[in-house]
Amino acid sequence: MSNVKHQRGQQSYSIIRNLTFGLATIVGLVLLLAVLVIASVSYIAARESDIRDNYDPRARLNEMIQASIIDQEVAVRGYVFSGNPEFLETFDQSRAQYLAARDELEEYPPLNASFAELRQAEFDAADAWYDTIALPAIADVQTGGASGDTTPALLESRESIDTFRATHAAYQSALDIQILSNVERVEDIRRLVTILALVASLAILLMTMLLSWVILKSIREPLETLGSEVAAVDAGATSRRVPALNAVEFDQLGRGINRMLDNLDTSIQESEFQQRRLSTIVESANDGIVVIDADGQITTINPTAARMFSVGIDAATGSQAADLGLFTQQDFALGLDRVGKARGEGQPLVRRYGDVVLSAVVSPLSTSVAFPGGRADANGWVCVIRDVTELTRIDEMKNEFIAVVSHELRTPLTAIKGFTDLILEGEAGEVTDSQREFLEIVQSNSDRLVALINDMLDISRIESGRIALSLDEVLIEDVIIQALAALRPLVDEKQLNMRTEIAEELPPIVGDAGRLLQILTNLVSNACNYTPAGGWITISAEPMDGLVAVSVSDTGIDIPADALPRVFSKFYRVDQAAAREIGGTGLSLAITKSLVEMHGGRITIARRASPPAIS
Repeated sequence: MSNVKHQRGQQSYSIIRNLTFGLATIVGLVLLLAVLVIASVSYIAARESDIRDNYDPRARLNEMIQASIIDQEVAVRGYVFSGNPEFLETFDQSRAQYLAARDELEEYPPLNASFAELRQAEFDAADAWYDTIALPAIADVQTGGASGDTTPALLESRESIDTFRATHAAYQSALDIQILSNVERVEDIRRLVTILALVASLAILLMTMLLSWVILKSIREPLETLGSEVAAVDAGATSRRVPALNAVEFDQLGRGINRMLDNLDTSIQESEFQQRRLSTIVESANDGIVVIDADGQITTINPTAARMFSVGIDAATGSQAADLGLFTQQDFALGLDRVGKARGEGQPLVRRYGDVVLSAVVSPLSTSVAFPGGRADANGWVCVIRDVTELTRIDEMKNEFIAVVSHELRTPLTAIKGFTDLILEGEAGEVTDSQREFLEIVQSNSDRLVALINDMLDISRIESGRIALSLDEVLIEDVIIQALAALRPLVDEKQLNMRTEIAEELPPIVGDAGRLLQILTNLVSNACNYTPAGGWITISAEPMDGLVAVSVSDTGIDIPADALPRVFSKFYRVDQAAAREIGGTGLSLAITKSLVEMHGGRITIARRASPPAIS
């Protein structure tokens, strides 16, 4: 585990803070540019509005004044030459238009003193023409002087009108110059605003690019550092650690990665220690240990197992387990089947390997156990193998002793039972009541001893393999009927109720009819013994997964849950007062289980919800 201290450099920075600052700066510049553009547009709009509201009306009214003066002059000439009063009407209308335009123009204040002088000169010229030329000419015609020579007056009118036109042109020219100046100023401002906006936009773009480069650089460098360190760890350098980083966020991430690597180092060390410890245990175990995958290949074998089979560890690893000679593929299938149905409890397989007898307990491997090569999705087995040659020899001696003793005991017991029966029948003379009572006790215990000896002989023959099955097709319903008929006296004596539930068209099974009758007789007899008067015993048979399942259930004494796994053990009896009163050898269920397994079946027991069943 690395002990390198993780200290951040002096010039640390926060990427989030820098990013926030950069974004705020860019947003501020964009807002400043927006304010500048809005102010410029407002100024330009104001100047254009000023031109429309001040200069354009002045120019329009000035043109109206000029037009009305000219119309007046034309009307005066027409009236002087023709004397037609219609010209006076035209004159009056033009004069009214002139006065209206002049009054409206005077509502606009002069732009400056020069404009005021020019406008006043125009008004004075118009008034002079009106006072000195127009009115006298009209009055002269009206008083009868029109027949005289009017040429001088008309010449003076022309000169006066020319003077008016000159002053009007000067005023109009000044207005045009001022309008043009204002328009040019507005265009200059518009061009300046456009240039400033482009420059500001370019500056913002450059600043954005600069900030982006700085921020990306501040992100890229710690990322490259993190990536290189993680790649080194992935390559096997688990002692490597992420150095201190100036970026606060990545520095925190680096600290987290370092803590994770520290924990990983600790876990690896613990795992290696446990693996070495397990390897030591496996290698030093007195029992042989063989691990087999789902394909039947040996993945692990310890030295003890290798010595048992006289093979090398390297040569055995990867080979087929069937090549060892102890197991076959059928054994593996049977082992897996048994283990699966026994909810993970290992099942012993006993085989003779030459002169040696080996016992193997086969247990399933969890699907989470990974085999070499990365196969973590396959099941397998672990086999614990023990040399039971000596135990087998002792067991055989025990069975032989039991057989001899049982056989030797059966002869005198048969004689005792026979003579007891003859005495009770009066063959040896009259028997008193007290003698009969004693003799019945002797008879009852003789029967029990004979039953015990018969059971012991059956167990001995079964375990030594001296019982051979006479296999043939058997209808299970016929066996059930025979068992009920044999036990009918016991059922009637205890006043029990019997019920059968046999499915129709049950297929025949292959078995020994006599041993099947013994199996059912033992089960039903056991149910009768432990069911009080008035109780019910139910025998049912039904097809199940290609087999035939037979169950015997009763309403008798309940079996404690902790006693269920030992019910089929030899000489085991439930430690209850009611059970002890009934008596028995504790061998009938053990014999039943052995006979069932000799037929290739299995037997289970459960409490009320699921009655004992065989198949």
